[in-house]
Amino acid sequence: YSNSDIEVLEDFIENSISTLNYTDLDDLNINGIVDWYELGYQEWEEGRLVVFGATWYYTSQPSVWYDSQLSGPIPESIVNWEYISRLKLGTAMFDGMLTGSIDSLAKLSNLEFLSIVNNDFNQQDFPEEIYDLTNLTDLYVAKNNFTGSISSNIGNLVNLEDFWAGENHFSGELPIEVWEIPNLRSFGVEYNNLTGPLPDFDQFNLDSLFWLNLNDNNFS
Repeated sequence: YSNSDIEVLEDFIENSISTLNYTDLDDLNINGIVDWYELGYQEWEEGRLVVFGATWYYTSQPSVWYDSQLSGPIPESIVNWEYISRLKLGTAMFDGMLTGSIDSLAKLSNLEFLSIVNNDFNQQDFPEEIYDLTNLTDLYVAKNNFTGSISSNIGNLVNLEDFWAGENHFSGELPIEVWEIPNLRSFGVEYNNLTGPLPDFDQFNLDSLFWLNLNDNNFS
């Protein structure tokens, strides 16, 4: 196991020491602390962390959710996760408690799946650099108090299939580049402050799109 990858897990634990869900996480050696290998859901390949989920869903009977209950800022050391392909922070089931900035996530160039939902990022503008993660197929950033606009740079995400940014404070018009993403399957921006006209959808090839949620905005 890479020490640099373990460092990130330990930093998450240190930042979240007062909120960690010990009941669910301290289940291997039951010593009253959460060790790095007990935090969340982890998959490793050749000594490097490739999948991390702060929340997870067990399909055993009975089916249950668990939440690591991470809090505080995302550690700057997260840039060590250079092989991470799937990352899930926060959850739509419980109140997320992550704060600070998500700018450092833009340096995780191998990300294909990024879900960071239901946290409080202090009404900061959504970082443009996230749109440089061109391997992304899934991007979920709902319920985070993000402000700013949805940039035309979303068109850089040529592999994007699923996008959810509902219940934020996004404003401005939806860029035309959204509808030019070739394999877009689902797109949700409900409960924001978006304005402007919607396009004539017939002019785009949206054969893959099966879920579209635009409600509770100010479209003209």
